[in-house]
Amino acid sequence: MAPMSKDDPVLARLAEICLALPETTREATWKHSSFLTRNKTLLYWLDDHHGDGIVGFAVRVAKGKNAKLVKSDPKRYFMPAYIGARGWVGYRMDVKGIDWDTVADLVIESWRSVVPAKLAADDSLVRAARKAARAPGVRGMVAKLSTRAPAAEAALDRVRKMALAFPRTEEKLSHGSPSFFVKGKMFMSFVDDHHGDGRIAVWIKSTMDDQKRLVKENPEVYFVPPYVGVSGWVGARLDRPKTDWIDLAIVVEEGWRAAAPKSLAG
Repeated sequence: MAPMSKDDPVLARLAEICLALPETTREATWKHSSFLTRNKTLLYWLDDHHGDGIVGFAVRVAKGKNAKLVKSDPKRYFMPAYIGARGWVGYRMDVKGIDWDTVADLVIESWRSVVPAKLAADDSLVRAARKAARAPGVRGMVAKLSTRAPAAEAALDRVRKMALAFPRTEEKLSHGSPSFFVKGKMFMSFVDDHHGDGRIAVWIKSTMDDQKRLVKENPEVYFVPPYVGVSGWVGARLDRPKTDWIDLAIVVEEGWRAAAPKSLAG
């Protein structure tokens, strides 16, 4: 699936603002994007998260500020799921009248909260972001819900049902990807074209021995995922004819058991 920045000019402009800030990078996965500085997330792009129909972004703000913003303009601001309780606020980009100066202010405030104080105090470092916000081209536009790739949507629905069947499991976004947790510990993450690899897949908590065995037995389906592969996690492609969904269910269950407390896993 092509990155939304190629499809949605509103997201593209938001990305320009974020990436104009020093040491900021972008991670794009499925319908979501995350912007990070020094490995700390400063902004999540949200597109119909859990079917709420909202297109917008979430950023860090000062303690107590999120509730005040939501109260001041509930049509524009919202409390994002999970992270709202930790001081984040959502800003809708699918409602007419986007104030790009306000967008820049929110992004910059969030960026300043994750960088050292010396960087945060240097106003010269945020000028490019403010300039990007004021550039012509998107005034009067709003973001629209993206079109989901049918294959990715079907695959996610299938693994979601599989994961949520296990006790005490919940779904959350992790680095922009739908991920599954048991008692706060992640055991599976869904990825679609991660960094342009062309795969619709899941990364599952596993062991080094099982990872090696699965990749050796069925390399068309199983692979060593980036980042977490060194810890024994295994990737499983969902877009291959040789994907055995019964075998995959067993691997997912083992991942859940590895993450769940012993009292729950049995």
